[in-house]
Amino acid sequence: MVNLLSKKPAEPSSDPLHKLYSLDLTVKAECVENIISTVVSSVNTGLSQLRSLFLFENMVESLKFGVAMYCITYIGSMCNLLTIITFAWITLFTFPRLYTDNKEAIDSLVEKMFVQVEQV
Repeated sequence: MVNLLSKKPAEPSSDPLHKLYSLDLTVKAECVENIISTVVSSVNTGLSQLRSLFLFENMVESLKFGVAMYCITYIGSMCNLLTIITFAWITLFTFPRLYTDNKEAIDSLVEKMFVQVEQV
């Protein structure tokens, strides 16, 4: 058996891994630089937004943020993160099926809701 595994085939086309031998697995420096610059830009934008929320530069946005954090804390006290992730995973695959099965009823309800929102 050892001889069978160490023996290479005579023809490269008969080897199932022949395509992997010639595959280029190098990472280009420009690609990494582009990804890093995008990540740094996103982090800087997020940090400046958080700073403005914590320092109450915009009172309404800071209050919205505070209320959202309170609601997340309240939800977190009832169940842990794994439960929330499991619920989100199930919901991700359940809602599209429910929509396709009840498309007409859901569309009519959404249309009524938009009419009521426009009236307000």
